[in-house]
Amino acid sequence: MKGLKGGLRPLNLNGRQTYLDELVVPVIFSLNLLGYKTQYSCEGHYYPGQILYPYILFKNTKENKKLLKKLIKKKSLKNIIIDFENLTISANINSNDVYDFNEKKIKFWKKFQNILEKIKGE
Repeated sequence: MKGLKGGLRPLNLNGRQTYLDELVVPVIFSLNLLGYKTQYSCEGHYYPGQILYPYILFKNTKENKKLLKKLIKKKSLKNIIIDFENLTISANINSNDVYDFNEKKIKFWKKFQNILEKIKGE
């Protein structure tokens, strides 16, 4: 798609063409392979005066609710906010500049991917 900015990548998920932020692709792909369905996501973006925090919004399914319950029990989820009522996972990133924010969001997505790998092995 011509003119896309911000590292969006085309991806075919369950027969549906979509575009995802680059850092989110491995996580969303893993979630889908594990049977968890997502609705929206954002890798996180820093703009002067505005921060869009990294998040994943899940579809309302029994499987997704089970995943969120599993994640709530994990002790390694420091700085990750799980909102069971709204079926979202987001990052709690405090930052005053774009470089620090970008470093922290990359760590967030890597950490979340590692957690999914552990869940896959259970």
